[in-house]
Amino acid sequence: MAVVAVGGWLGAAICVACGQDAGTEVPAFDAGPDAATFDATSDARRGPPKPDACFDPGGYCMDLGAACGHLEGLGFGAPARAQGRCTKAQIDAIDADCWNGFDTPACTAARAGANAECSRCIFGTSAGESPADARGRPSPVVLTSQFGPRLNDWGCEIALAGETIPPGCGAALVDQRDCIFAVCAQCEEGDQPACRSMAERRCAEILAPAPCRDAFASVQADGTFRRACMGVDPSPSARFASFATLLCGAP
Repeated sequence: MAVVAVGGWLGAAICVACGQDAGTEVPAFDAGPDAATFDATSDARRGPPKPDACFDPGGYCMDLGAACGHLEGLGFGAPARAQGRCTKAQIDAIDADCWNGFDTPACTAARAGANAECSRCIFGTSAGESPADARGRPSPVVLTSQFGPRLNDWGCEIALAGETIPPGCGAALVDQRDCIFAVCAQCEEGDQPACRSMAERRCAEILAPAPCRDAFASVQADGTFRRACMGVDPSPSARFASFATLLCGAP
């Protein structure tokens, strides 16, 4: 499998992000010869045309429709930077107490009480809330689904890019990234590049209009915001703290 945990759920989240090209530039969008068979104006959450399969080497990768279907009902808003919802002490506490499991008593306690608002910024929910409670909240630091947790790397870049990203594009681009991850999450490591290349095209056509993709491609080509999100320390704890501070810390 492509996802290899390096320590608790947080380690898995960092590894997933890195495994999905966190350390390299995302290839430029290529509409490809068969792009016309997809409806770029449709929205996966409203039941778009769903091709039979995105990429299926030996049955390891998911059907595109099934992968993008899990986005239905999440309803996060666009990512936002410097929301002022977490102190450094709260980020450190969540980092320490949630390392060994999202559902452990220590992590549940760290996501409640005075830390509840910080937890909503980092995970979309606080202790005791359901995913439905997160609808409309800014796209969080950590995205979770049946495919596992991962750092919201595109969300961080989009938040830092601010007005460089057209209005209405932020949430669509994060959904596009989530769809790419979902399609390829179960691929063997050797199949990842081919799967991501295919999913880049097809998830984009379903979820993100061309102006959104073009604007984000320019942001990624510069690389400034990606470097700011990733920081200089590649350790899982440091990378999590970097994302959480940039999105949820003080203005």
